[in-house]
Amino acid sequence: MTSGQEDNWLRIYNSSIALPSECAPLSARDIDSLAQNRLLSLENLLVAYRGRTPSAACRLVIDPASSSVLMCDLGSLPGRPEGARDLIDHVITQAREMRIARVGVWVDGSSESLANLVSSFSFDVRRVRVRMDCTMMSAPERTAASPTSRFSHLTDGRPLSESDLEGRTTMHDLIEYNEMMWRESERLTTGQAVVSAYTSEKSRTTAWMLTRGQNPANQDTFNIEERDLLALMTRLYERRVRHIRAETVPEYAVRRVFSSVGFEPKKSCFLLGLELLY
Repeated sequence: MTSGQEDNWLRIYNSSIALPSECAPLSARDIDSLAQNRLLSLENLLVAYRGRTPSAACRLVIDPASSSVLMCDLGSLPGRPEGARDLIDHVITQAREMRIARVGVWVDGSSESLANLVSSFSFDVRRVRVRMDCTMMSAPERTAASPTSRFSHLTDGRPLSESDLEGRTTMHDLIEYNEMMWRESERLTTGQAVVSAYTSEKSRTTAWMLTRGQNPANQDTFNIEERDLLALMTRLYERRVRHIRAETVPEYAVRRVFSSVGFEPKKSCFLLGLELLY
């Protein structure tokens, strides 16, 4: 990627990705830092042009093991939706030439126009994730966990990676992972689910919490008890964590448990997928 192409990619990203007001625009220095730390391959940053005018951009995450490619940070300049259409068509064509089995796009629940555009290529919804936040103003109510639950304190847990979030990340998320070096420090294991809590030495008051089902064939279906989640939150509170970001499934029973202990939904993400037949 030339410096001019990188500038165009940054321009499109910063104008099309909805970011919190406290986030500064992405810079060329940020991209160089991610590339140096092997969190990003510059050849996977794509820009679509209409004539000589840049119109859309995305970042590819290619997984040879699952024969899949994800289009992340897909966006177009205001008034140029045709650019995103060109980019999706290009990626599908390239995926066919590489004999890749599936193409996926994670779409923010608030991006209805982008979801409609992706769906027009016969993509359909494969997975849904809900992001939730909780601020613990005081210690959670102490309660006994269910007898079948197991808690683990990890002194050298594995780092949080983009693969844990399966591409539901923006470039700003990657920058945060690079800076914060989140590591799994607490784990709750029940008969149906695993809840992993990630903390950082650089910001001990904040934690990430990810959930997955125990069934390898369907990790999106499970239940969790309120008392188990409270017990895990208590362990985090004792570590001086006060703010928790969680990502979980959209099923009402699970969301209700998270809401009952103080979590509030922030956004939903949809994985739209397309199987390529040969």
